[in-house]
Amino acid sequence: MQSRIAAGIITLQGKVCKYIPSIVTTLSIYMRDKNSSNLRSRGMAGVEQLVHKDPRVIREDNVRGMVEVLSDASPKVRESALNFVSTCLSLNPLLEKHFLPSILRLTNDTSNGPKKRAIKLLKDIYHVTPSKDSKLNIIASLLLPSQDHEKAIAELSSNVLEELLLNFTKSGGKKDENQLKFERAKRSALIIDTVQHINTHAGHLEAFEKFFVHALSVEAKAAATNSSVCKDLVADMIDEVISPGSGSDTTSQARTMTALSIFAKVQPSLFTVDQIQLLKLYIKEIGSSDDLPLLRSTVITFRHVIATLQSLQQSFAEEVRNSLVLNVSKLANWARAGSTASQETLVDVAHCLWTVTPMAPDGPLKLCTMIASMMCQLQPMVSCAKDTVEQQQKKSRIISYLILLGTFGKVCNLDQYMDVFRERLAVQAQNFVSKKQATAQQLESLLAPKSAPSLILLQAVRPFTMQAWDVNIRAHALQSLGGICQQSPNHFMRAEIEKVFQLVFINEDVERLKQIALDTFSEYFTFAERRSDTGAVIAVGQGAETGNARLETSFVASENDTAPLHLAQKFLANFVKIALENKNDLANSATQVITSISRQGLIHPKECGAPLVALGTCPDQRIAQPAAMEHKRIHEKQESYLEKEYMQSVRIAFTYQSEVWEDSHGMREVNFSPKLIRLFEALKAGKKATFKKFINNMCKHVDFSLSKLDVNGEMPDPVLFARFCLENLALLDFPHLEELAVCLNAVEAIVLKTTGPIVALAIETEMPKHFVAAEAPLAPDMLQQQLSGSVEADVSFASFMDSVPTTSQLAQPKINDNRLRQITVACMILLMVWETRTFIRRCYSMNKLVGRIPQKEFAKPAQRNNFVSGKDLWERLTPIMSALDSRESMVKTCYDFAELLEVDREAQISEDGDENGAGYETPTEGVDDSAVTFPTSGRGRKRKSNVSLGNTPKKPRGRPAKNKKRNSRTPDGDDDSD
Repeated sequence: MQSRIAAGIITLQGKVCKYIPSIVTTLSIYMRDKNSSNLRSRGMAGVEQLVHKDPRVIREDNVRGMVEVLSDASPKVRESALNFVSTCLSLNPLLEKHFLPSILRLTNDTSNGPKKRAIKLLKDIYHVTPSKDSKLNIIASLLLPSQDHEKAIAELSSNVLEELLLNFTKSGGKKDENQLKFERAKRSALIIDTVQHINTHAGHLEAFEKFFVHALSVEAKAAATNSSVCKDLVADMIDEVISPGSGSDTTSQARTMTALSIFAKVQPSLFTVDQIQLLKLYIKEIGSSDDLPLLRSTVITFRHVIATLQSLQQSFAEEVRNSLVLNVSKLANWARAGSTASQETLVDVAHCLWTVTPMAPDGPLKLCTMIASMMCQLQPMVSCAKDTVEQQQKKSRIISYLILLGTFGKVCNLDQYMDVFRERLAVQAQNFVSKKQATAQQLESLLAPKSAPSLILLQAVRPFTMQAWDVNIRAHALQSLGGICQQSPNHFMRAEIEKVFQLVFINEDVERLKQIALDTFSEYFTFAERRSDTGAVIAVGQGAETGNARLETSFVASENDTAPLHLAQKFLANFVKIALENKNDLANSATQVITSISRQGLIHPKECGAPLVALGTCPDQRIAQPAAMEHKRIHEKQESYLEKEYMQSVRIAFTYQSEVWEDSHGMREVNFSPKLIRLFEALKAGKKATFKKFINNMCKHVDFSLSKLDVNGEMPDPVLFARFCLENLALLDFPHLEELAVCLNAVEAIVLKTTGPIVALAIETEMPKHFVAAEAPLAPDMLQQQLSGSVEADVSFASFMDSVPTTSQLAQPKINDNRLRQITVACMILLMVWETRTFIRRCYSMNKLVGRIPQKEFAKPAQRNNFVSGKDLWERLTPIMSALDSRESMVKTCYDFAELLEVDREAQISEDGDENGAGYETPTEGVDDSAVTFPTSGRGRKRKSNVSLGNTPKKPRGRPAKNKKRNSRTPDGDDDSD
């Protein structure tokens, strides 16, 4: 042992061990290298080898660089980084606090490889970490992947969750009962803590419920075992509610009841009648808002469980009903004051009342009597609309009744008890008249009702949506109106109801009302979508015996089928308008409605396609992500319909970005990424022909007719739209050289073949260059000799003047400002097109290529140079946008474009005068006229063209070498096969 220690001391004093910290730091730097994934991988492998030798070589100051690798742009690097982190954690668990947050984020990675590795790694971390918070974070992070669209990911995550939450030790093991009881208590506490941890995240709660639905379904591998475990969990939680370990703490009881309510939703059969009777103590009259969580979770549990209990006594049902009724008015008053929790609890209370009503003695009669009484008290207040003072005095009562009628109208299908409701309403109205609480005229419509109960409720609420009422009253009335219509969707199609929503969308400036209307439609379309997802009432798997019944059920149209279609066709334009004209919650809600309509196929795909493309460019990911996902889905199925709408989509996206987000650029300055990137991804996943056609059409929309060019505005719209399209095209990641050739050929044709020569001809004819020469100054001695008049002086002076350069000034062309502005705008667009073409060629290393891309190479993948950033194009286009600042800048821009066509700027002239690139000539006879040639020769070379500037002074180009002629080489034309 002493010799080993001595050897270790000597080794540590060696040079290699002294430099280990520096070695680790250097390798960590290479792990973060942005230029080479090869260096990143080698750096990671080197550190991993050192960790295997000695885990202590990784210190906390090295961890930061390693954490950054977990967010690398490459999925393979992220997956390799997770493998490396797994090695580090297995050798040094103390590093968990540094790596865990990044690993948790990778459970929602865009690629399946890192996602799978992160899930497996989290399982290992869970079993070794002592931190309760870490355990809860791991469980929460595994919930969303358990519902992943990728089946392998969903199964892996579900299996891990099942192991962590439901892998319970059987009582037949060697452990004694006390130990088993302790483990059961720990397991129920874990479930309760998990629910509390995710309680404010709707997506995680929904995933938690769906996980247990699957775990308890017949499709689960251990369905029977899981059911037994969950029954034990329910029993333990009920014991915890009745006899909480921390005394009679209401907060602790509420947390436990919240977890129980989830099990009640998922599988009501886990509860027994005796257990439910033990919980009735907690449906009591509430004293303060602190009692709301416990009441609500208990009500939710009763709502779902009572309906499944056949042996429930009527006396118990009546007791529950009475307890719930005591809280109705108080919850309405708190909801009127703005308490969201009270409003949600009131909805759950209404659901529970509706569930208990058939079981309680005279339940329907009592429920109808309560609702009829509310209507009789609200109806006389309609006359307050014109009296502002009286309206304000009764405002609180009006709002409370509107909330109650809207809630019960949304939850309860009173049409089932039509006769009872009409009878009780007439009796209540007569009582109010006899007691002089209202006049017969005020309650005329209620004394002898003949309509359906839902329509009577609707007509009672609708008058309060008029503009004569206070905005707060109108808001609650509109919300109640929407709730009643959701219960009876056929009322959505009534003319007066359509008019109410149309006025809100078109003529109303109050955003609150628009938000309520959008929330109403969003909730209804979501309900309709989920209903369609569940399919027919009778499942296919039940066999041929019920086949006919299933078909009959499927093909019978109901109001739930016709109303969504009617609403989509009637209001889609309003939804699109709101989504494309706002950047707040209104836009978010409208986008949700549009995507839901599209998913259900309620309208033609092209009606939603263009708005979804535009919304996919939104900087707000809440809007952009669902819009882009839905567009990609319909593109995969309806590509032939959508391809004709894509240029309209680009125009709408440009308008949306310019007007709503006040940024007309085609790329984002933050990271220089194209705004249409999601559209490009969808196109690249489809047919190649559609993608090529889109590129061609986009280039055509950049093109213009000089005579029709619109130059109005501080910065003309055609310039901004051209920049938007060109910046997106420049940053498009072309998959093959064929698509790249289509783009390059199209933009080159604009400048060199179609529009460019027309603009250049206009410059030559309307604003030719005129130079005013200025005499060179004479030397004093030459001037003296000239005055002497000698012949020698004349000769010497002539030689002197030849040797002295003359100066010239460019005269301003005689062209009116409007015409000059029009030509300048044309030149700006063409210069941007050429800069884009040059940028694309640099991106794909095409600078050395002479002529077009050969057709035989079209199938090759296009290799983009990632070192060429969009920032370069941004900086090149920015000066062009200032061309309209003054007349001088406009003239200069026009001459710059003319020089671009005349002079080839791309070849490089060597020091001895030789050229490294070929010259350019326009095609002669016998050459394919459709071929578009472009300049690739040296700086200063003349381009033969049909257009030349007549009065442009000739200047020498380059420095020809001595005793060597300058030869011009033209690029070879395309082969006939091309």
